[in-house]
Amino acid sequence: PPELASLVALTGLSLNTNSLSGTLPLELARLAALQELNLANSSVSGTLPPELASLGAITELDLASNSVSGAVPPELGSLPALTRLGLASNSLSGTVPPELASLAALTRLNLSRNYLSGPLPRLPYSLAQLVAHENELSGKLQPFTNYTNLL
Repeated sequence: PPELASLVALTGLSLNTNSLSGTLPLELARLAALQELNLANSSVSGTLPPELASLGAITELDLASNSVSGAVPPELGSLPALTRLGLASNSLSGTVPPELASLAALTRLNLSRNYLSGPLPRLPYSLAQLVAHENELSGKLQPFTNYTNLL
């Protein structure tokens, strides 16, 4: 709803495990103070709007177990504070954008159970956990020698 944009001091929004309907509202992108957004298991559909890249303070973004489709927007690679990105169990397709390597604070990335294809690009060395099973990834696996935090 448009009223969401008026919550300028909002730092956390958790509406996980609900029966919401529709796409991610673009008003979310105007919440400059938002640090945590959890809409996991909430029946959200549509594509991931590139406008989410304007959430400069966001540290945790969890959209797992929804009906989100389309590509992972490369613009998500410009979220400087992002530490956790959960996109598992959706219908995402296309390649994993190499721009995610720019997420210097990212420690946990879950892309499992989607339709992502192609090679897995170089990812941030800050990663402690990478989950990408049940996709259509292919190609040569990059060496993990510099990923000292991986579990």
